[in-house]
Amino acid sequence: MVDLDLVRRKFEELTVRLDQLREMAAIPAERFAADHTMQSATRYDLIVAIECCIDVGQHIHADEGWKRPAGYAGVFRGLSGHGVIPPELAEQLAQSAETRNRAVHLYDTVDDVALHQNLPELIQALLAFKEAVARWIDER
Repeated sequence: MVDLDLVRRKFEELTVRLDQLREMAAIPAERFAADHTMQSATRYDLIVAIECCIDVGQHIHADEGWKRPAGYAGVFRGLSGHGVIPPELAEQLAQSAETRNRAVHLYDTVDDVALHQNLPELIQALLAFKEAVARWIDER
């Protein structure tokens, strides 16, 4: 049985982070490129937002007794395989997991300007995850 309280807490945190990311996405690219503090805040909010989705996905896998996914990208692909999220979204989120890994482990290779340009797509994918999981839970 999926722990609804855990999912709710993770999604509340996801909402906070998505709100912050929307604010950063609205900042003009030139201003963003010149402000290291904004870049750092954006990276952190993105990492936490992606982690919220990964945590929920791992929790669903465990509670449903599904095979443990291989890596963070595998969490999303596994959810797709079980009909929780659509395959296209799973691939977008798998890419976001790779973005998260680069930001955490290969931080010196992250192109913050490109990250800023991609924020609207990333925000949309994370929001779509939240909506798809909520729908899946409601339909059970």
